[in-house]
Amino acid sequence: MRILPLLASLAPLLLAPAISHAGSTQGKITILMAHSHDIVIFRIDAPHTGKPACSSDEWALSLANPGGRGMYALLLSAQAQGKSVTVYGSDACGAWADREEPVYLFITN
Repeated sequence: MRILPLLASLAPLLLAPAISHAGSTQGKITILMAHSHDIVIFRIDAPHTGKPACSSDEWALSLANPGGRGMYALLLSAQAQGKSVTVYGSDACGAWADREEPVYLFITN
């Protein structure tokens, strides 16, 4: 039974390489667009670093799932308050062909 705690403690180390190659950015929202296909496209006023080859400097998320709707609510809140957000990407352009999809984001100030 000692193997389970050991595997649980190693899981973040095994996932770290996949996450470390994804894009990220931190700054204020300059573009926030809701598209008719349940997609939200947004841009931050800082460079989108480490982005995958498929991505431009903008981000896209799907409103077809609760996680995407939660991220959209957070983006609206941050923009309304004039606060910065930090975004970490999935290393894939799943929601829109040329924009990285975020894995998570949070208000930073």
